[in-house]
Amino acid sequence: MMLAVVVYAAFMISSVHGEVQQPEVTMDNLVAFLSSDATDQHEYLPWFTCGHFARDLARNASAQNITIGSAIVGNHPTFLGHENHIINYIYIDNELVFIEPQTDIRMHLADVLYEWQFIRLYPDGTQVPTYRRHGLAPTIRG
Repeated sequence: MMLAVVVYAAFMISSVHGEVQQPEVTMDNLVAFLSSDATDQHEYLPWFTCGHFARDLARNASAQNITIGSAIVGNHPTFLGHENHIINYIYIDNELVFIEPQTDIRMHLADVLYEWQFIRLYPDGTQVPTYRRHGLAPTIRG
């Protein structure tokens, strides 16, 4: 129930702040964008981590008139100072679709919650804070 409230709140915040409504994005549009986007081709480096991948994917999508948010996922509610990871998300047909920006893998909410207990959504994916995993390799590498 708590996750549903967080997801709904994030959606309402983006709506209240008067964002320009994007054209309806379909799964086919998303797949076409991901196949043409080169974000996943960048090498994971100590100074280019999951947050950078998520930011770049969101910026590139925005240039194509697709609004993609970012999400911090982790197993502790404070995230900072704890193991976490940053991915992207989009609403398609009133359903959250998560995207691993390092590999372009698309996931449903149940897939994300299988590995992580907490999700914090950022409607503007280009502004996501960048947190580095302290001494840990990323969960999924591109």
